[in-house]
Amino acid sequence: MKSQQIHYLKIEFLDDFPVYHFSYTQKYTSSIKMHYHNGLEIGLCMEGTGVFFIGDQVCPFTKGDISIIMPGWPHIAQSPNERPSQWNYITIDTDRFPIQLRNPHNEILSDHDLTELVRLVFSELHEQKEGYREAVLSLLQVLFIRLNRQENMKEFRLEGNGNLEMILPALNYLSQNYREDVSVCQMAKACNLSESHFRRVFKRVTKDLPLTYLVKIRLKMAAVLLESSERPIAHIAQEVGFKSLSSFNRQFQKQYQMTPRQWRNFHKPFG
Repeated sequence: MKSQQIHYLKIEFLDDFPVYHFSYTQKYTSSIKMHYHNGLEIGLCMEGTGVFFIGDQVCPFTKGDISIIMPGWPHIAQSPNERPSQWNYITIDTDRFPIQLRNPHNEILSDHDLTELVRLVFSELHEQKEGYREAVLSLLQVLFIRLNRQENMKEFRLEGNGNLEMILPALNYLSQNYREDVSVCQMAKACNLSESHFRRVFKRVTKDLPLTYLVKIRLKMAAVLLESSERPIAHIAQEVGFKSLSSFNRQFQKQYQMTPRQWRNFHKPFG
């Protein structure tokens, strides 16, 4: 098994501007692994769907969603190879541009107004017209004010940092290999823990046993694919790692209280 160390990807900010921006295409075979940065990262999904791994949380996303990742938090997005997601990202040097968030945390947001605000930030960064840096910083201030006003946000907290760090190699491994046959032994080995100790720590952090957590990852990706494609259900089940269609149908209905077909029909766009 390859090393499952979490990567530190340092952002080299300009001396006179605390914002770094880039675009990225994410698919399952991408070589980048779970990683963290030295700044606050804001992402805008321009195309595609998938799931975002943020520490021990697995968060579905779709076109127009915004990701907000605090400095130092391990994360990675995953999308199907045939439908890769396109992202625009900015990373903010919070030492030089302190964020004014009342309750900083990691989250995925689906909000039209916030999406349009973030689009304006990227538009300024791409066009680089006169005064664009001042415009970017002003728009970010407005964004943080709007975030502070938000209620009932889809919030993903990462509790118990010490225990989380113990199982991060396993979470990294799962984020890259959830479609494959994965055993508890492999996960424990990645963390240099005995299986029994690993199970206890994993359950303490995620509230799930390791293989239950793996099934939930597969089901969340399946739900995304059911919503965003017309692929046969049997193909989707196989794509996300289920060997048996009957097992997939049973697990999906247990998790979401509807069959995969019902889920697809329920989430079809009107018109």
